[in-house]
Amino acid sequence: MKAAPSLHLTEWETAPKSAPPLPGASRLMLLLAFAWPWQALQILPALNMYLDMLLTLGIILLCLASLWRERCCLGHFDLLWPALGLVVGIMFLRPANWGHLLLVLLLFLAVLQLRPGRALVLRCFWLSLLAGAGAALITVLGNGVGMFPTDFQVDAQVLSLSANIIHGSEFGTFLADSQADTSAVTYSAYSLNDALWLHGFGMILGLALTMALGRGGEGALGKSWALRAMALFCTICHALALYTGFETTTLVGLPQPAALPWPILLLLLLALYLPARIAAKMLISCKLDFQGLQPIFLLLLGLGTLATLLLGRLPGIEGALLLGWSAAYAEPGKPRPDSVGTRLAYLPLLMLPLILWNLLFVSEQNTRDPRHYAARYQQDLATGQSEHAKARLLYLHHHFPEERRCAWLLALHSLQEEAPEAASRYLSRAATPGTQRYLLSPPGSNAMESALVRLRDALSGLAPESRGLAYERALMGMGRSNDAWASLRLRAEALRTAPFPATLDQPSQQDILRRSLQNAFRDQLGAGEEVSMPDWDAAQWLAAFEVVGGRRVATPWHEGIRSPLLLWWQLTSEAHRLDLYPLGERRKYQRPVADEYQVLKAPPTLQSLESGNMLVLQLSTPTEAAIATLAIPQSESTIFLDMQPVAPATGDWLQQGWLCYPAE
Repeated sequence: MKAAPSLHLTEWETAPKSAPPLPGASRLMLLLAFAWPWQALQILPALNMYLDMLLTLGIILLCLASLWRERCCLGHFDLLWPALGLVVGIMFLRPANWGHLLLVLLLFLAVLQLRPGRALVLRCFWLSLLAGAGAALITVLGNGVGMFPTDFQVDAQVLSLSANIIHGSEFGTFLADSQADTSAVTYSAYSLNDALWLHGFGMILGLALTMALGRGGEGALGKSWALRAMALFCTICHALALYTGFETTTLVGLPQPAALPWPILLLLLLALYLPARIAAKMLISCKLDFQGLQPIFLLLLGLGTLATLLLGRLPGIEGALLLGWSAAYAEPGKPRPDSVGTRLAYLPLLMLPLILWNLLFVSEQNTRDPRHYAARYQQDLATGQSEHAKARLLYLHHHFPEERRCAWLLALHSLQEEAPEAASRYLSRAATPGTQRYLLSPPGSNAMESALVRLRDALSGLAPESRGLAYERALMGMGRSNDAWASLRLRAEALRTAPFPATLDQPSQQDILRRSLQNAFRDQLGAGEEVSMPDWDAAQWLAAFEVVGGRRVATPWHEGIRSPLLLWWQLTSEAHRLDLYPLGERRKYQRPVADEYQVLKAPPTLQSLESGNMLVLQLSTPTEAAIATLAIPQSESTIFLDMQPVAPATGDWLQQGWLCYPAE
């Protein structure tokens, strides 16, 4: 009966005529096995390059050194000719992502040439499984600790409501939890498809190892309960990552069938020959020299080939390693006495500081990092995915409102969409200092000033009453309150206002009106309590109110509205609200956007009605459909409000103000 191979041996098992391996080959193989599952978290900050790519290049160089030393290839000729044929075909035809495919094939050829032994392959499997479990734990814990995602998918149903309903603001948020607006999210993988691939196959590998470690008999891996518990733990981690990271299964669908050109079809058939040939060698190895891992290799080869064909995902570094390790494990041979040392099992632990660094920081120069949302935004725009780029920024702005660079990018995007009101609010948020650490540095003063100039130019083409408070709000958000008040006063002085109504000509009434308008402008401009208000009289405040589109509405004489009542209605992409400023006070009513809502393309009109002992103010759409009804009784202690859910048809805000005063 054969003894089970020890997990602490790392001999290279080669044919009797093969030379010993080059120094460093096993070290690079172990490091690569531990590095690739971390994916986006193993980027080298100074090089803007992923560690697994650097290790892959190192293994390829070692392969070239081995070829130079041996002056020949060490076996596997039945796999060498199709792989070389694929290399030549890819270089000649240059299909999509041909550079990536070429690197994968060269890595496969390098592993064939270096020919790792079975003990080393088993250790590499364990390292990949443990590293994948670590990446899975990061995805599981990412939602709870507020980590920055590497990739996510915004749910299509949520996006169908509006292109910009996913962010929050000081008015409240439409979506509360982190999973309500996404169908999938990952915190370590390059993309969602890579995460699904990693955790799916990691769960399969962990489950297969768990069962294999419980078997006995000749060639078994042993019955180590510690290793079996470790494999089961890794399986659970991958399963939890799939459960928490992928809310729905709509992410992965079958690709649309398309006719392939016959040269690409020949390359595909040649590529399918490789896993088929390796599987045949593995079946023969099971009969002649069973070592316990062959069935797992066969399972992974079959599922990997099937998933690649069905999902249309190109094989990556893990595919080259799986094919190379499978070919090496299927080769019979005698173990050599030279060992690479058991201390190499701890070599991958040197990568943990790099992973921790990437968890906490994103370098501005590392534009290949998927968390670098500014670079990702420019890439999406370059490929014509403007709506997708905006949706990603809105998701990030909702979950990380203190990311000032994200708000600045949204302001620029709103200016491109000719939505100056939205750009104004985003600029204000981009200028607001936060208390938490930023992932990317905030925009500089020159960038903010350039965006402000673009906003001013965009507003200059609009009618004075259509400009609203966009420019002044941006100035206020950037800390230039004096400039904001000066701009508003300059606009108001150019407007000729009608005289005060007879019911508001008393000094007490005008003082109430002045205080109401002061509160309204402080609130609408986002001015804090520390901002000093200009000492304007009621006529100046009323002119400022009318120059931004406010209207006067005479209402029937009513005990509850003997003093002026100021209403300021606005519809944002996250909610619509009605602000009341009676008797110099401030009250707000807000209603979130519902699943079923009425699309509104223009601000509503205000009508004044009488109903018994109540004054009824009704906001109606241009089609006379009521969206808000405000009932004011004899006493203002209770105000009744009924608001119907509406949503904007454009990306900009819709707002309107009314000054309600008793008719003569």
